[in-house]
Amino acid sequence: MIVTEIVPSHIVPFPADDSRRNDGSEIVFNGRVRSTEHGE
Repeated sequence: MIVTEIVPSHIVPFPADDSRRNDGSEIVFNGRVRSTEHGE
């Protein structure tokens, strides 16, 4: 499950840990959110 949260402030980036190979997964999103939602 992926949980998303919309916050009214800047998000401080955190470093990705690429050293683990068999302990599960990690998702790092470095993108932008569009200023429209549902065509508005």
